[in-house]
Amino acid sequence: MDSLQPNEREILKKFILEQEIKLKQEKIERFRKLNQFVVENQILFVGSSLMEQFPINEFLLDFHLSYTIYNRGVGGFTTNELLSYMHECIFDLKPKYIFINIGTNDMNDPQYNVETLILNYTEILRQIQENLP
Repeated sequence: MDSLQPNEREILKKFILEQEIKLKQEKIERFRKLNQFVVENQILFVGSSLMEQFPINEFLLDFHLSYTIYNRGVGGFTTNELLSYMHECIFDLKPKYIFINIGTNDMNDPQYNVETLILNYTEILRQIQENLP
């Protein structure tokens, strides 16, 4: 990007951001469709790319486990985005156990502050406790 003119750089940044948003929306739409077929009371991994890329199948095979683990990780997700899609990523699955890894991407935002991250994370946990007793 160093060889680009400033206006070209901005156009490219805007294009990349639009593509990232589009990919996230496509994943959420896919989750909506898949959630119609889930078995309740299973295990759920949710969060950002660290969860999305977690090798669940290898983990199950390596340790000879016969659990059902759903993965609702979305690369690039922030706590704000997870809060916006709690139904698609968590509630619709009605999991028995939830493993969450979210917040890393919040730190990339120029407006980032730790207080907001903690408030968002607390709200995620509050909503889980309220909706999945």
